Amino acid sequence: MDHLPLPSNPLLAKLEVPYRCTELYDGGPMAGYPSRKGWRILYAVDGIGYLVGGGVGGEMEKPSDKMLEAFLQNWLYFGLLGAVLDELEGDVADGIKGFIERNEEEEDVVRTVELEAVLSRWKEKMKADIEKVEKGKKYDGWKRVHTVIRHVWQVALDTHLNHSGAVDPRILLSIAVLGETIQGVLAEFGEDKELDIPIPEGWRNGQVRGHIGDFLLPMMREKGWCEFDVKRLPLPTGSVGLLWYYAHLQPPRSWMDHSFCGGDECKGMAIGERYRTRHATPDCTCTEEFSDVEAVVAAVEDGKIPLVQFKDGEFHIVRFPGDVNTDFVAISHVWAEGLGNPHANSLPTCTLKWVSSLIDSLPLTKPNTPFFLDTLSVPIFPRSAHILALNSLRLPYTHASHVLVLDSYLLSLPSSTLTPLELWTRILCSSWSLRLWTFQEARLSTSRLHFAFIDQTFQAESLFLQLPTENICTTIMVRDAAIAYRGTNILHNLASTGILPHDFAMQFRPTPDVHDLRQSLKSRAVSVPGDEALCLACIMGMDLSLFTAIPSSNPLARMALFWKLMPRIPLGLVFSTACQKLTTPGLRWAPTSFLGDLEGTHWVKD
Repeated sequence: MDHLPLPSNPLLAKLEVPYRCTELYDGGPMAGYPSRKGWRILYAVDGIGYLVGGGVGGEMEKPSDKMLEAFLQNWLYFGLLGAVLDELEGDVADGIKGFIERNEEEEDVVRTVELEAVLSRWKEKMKADIEKVEKGKKYDGWKRVHTVIRHVWQVALDTHLNHSGAVDPRILLSIAVLGETIQGVLAEFGEDKELDIPIPEGWRNGQVRGHIGDFLLPMMREKGWCEFDVKRLPLPTGSVGLLWYYAHLQPPRSWMDHSFCGGDECKGMAIGERYRTRHATPDCTCTEEFSDVEAVVAAVEDGKIPLVQFKDGEFHIVRFPGDVNTDFVAISHVWAEGLGNPHANSLPTCTLKWVSSLIDSLPLTKPNTPFFLDTLSVPIFPRSAHILALNSLRLPYTHASHVLVLDSYLLSLPSSTLTPLELWTRILCSSWSLRLWTFQEARLSTSRLHFAFIDQTFQAESLFLQLPTENICTTIMVRDAAIAYRGTNILHNLASTGILPHDFAMQFRPTPDVHDLRQSLKSRAVSVPGDEALCLACIMGMDLSLFTAIPSSNPLARMALFWKLMPRIPLGLVFSTACQKLTTPGLRWAPTSFLGDLEGTHWVKD
């Protein structure tokens, strides 16, 4: 089983970086380190340059790659670490030595297993110090480290942009992980003590020519990740640590051939001539299929939701409301993984029995609970019935007592061997989390959302609340994982619990705005372009019949209608630098899509 061991310090205990320094950091003030070592730092608008040798008035030269690596590791990594250690009033040099070890290959490496203890002591010291502050005065004991970290953040990003080929990317990664870890301590301390501590941007944000940690992406490709996932997965990730964590997970859909996939499409997810519906087991050869198009069409034309129910040893189409109890389960799945059928409203009976048994395993469901599965419940023909079903597409997910997510990646994983953090990140990496239709289905759900693994199912909010909060070293990574893809917008039962800090709880808005939609959808994709506006309209509660009246082959007309019906548009969107915009008069400012790697600067709230 390919998963990460998670000790008390789960991420950083596994992070090992070569020790390049020829001498240990001298323990002095971080800001004066370059001049103490005879280095001159050239600050300019287009980045930072480095010269070394001679001192003031002497001849300066460009350093070799080896020299630059050693200098930056000492200055930025150990200098930042030293700033924290200095707050603890111990021997900084001795503290730094605790982070240097000899590995099995007899090489000196930097390991951060001691960081949890160091930061815990620092946090406790700040808590003790703030209690000693005289009434009426402000506590500013955090400012020195904060000043250092902001400087390191800027220097590291500029170095990455201008000297990426000269510096081992693992060294820059370690600096970034250390930086965002310390930021996590400051952020949590500031929230707890109601201090206004401005935190620098994420270490993967705002860079035009790449990001720290991008060297992990080729490693993911070599491991078998699809190019589509490699491109889409990092889009909402501001945490270098989370990207590092992703890179060490087993890739989804590893059984597919991704050799012809690109950044905008996974060929394995396309439904082509070789597509086959899924059987309950890979070796099943049964030919029995269930289909009752006549009953489905009759239910749709009568304004009811057609459901599938296993009763008296057979499957039947029943109606909601009408001839079934109020409880039913809606299935959310990715069509290309075997539960879709573009040619007919039918699926193998063995598969439906498997789905029914999964539903029966859910808490609070009765045996033979009926379920909604769009493959059977949305008629392909006649066209009039298909349109009626699309116009009512939000109803199954808003009325279901449970929504069950079936994803091949998750269904291949035994959850008993995984921690809550890894279960959550596996969900973020799944095919289900990269599709537009599935986001809409989860977003519409007003009840419990469940994810099925090979051995059990997990209720989404319950799993979310189990994400680790006790480890200081994973604060930023866990928070980034918690809001990745604005996944929290699909969790409806947390906003009013009082469990979350106010700024975090604001992620759970009942009705998303334009900015929310952009953040939620930029890492997702849809097979039929015309479906995007239909999904957006469904999420926003618009009249779907207005959109289905426009052929799906005309996606721009559908998107123009969406923008016209949006009640509130961010003012900054008028200046969006999105490369694809509508040409419709009056809407030439409007982006044609919410999906993909678009410039997000002006997708903001006014």
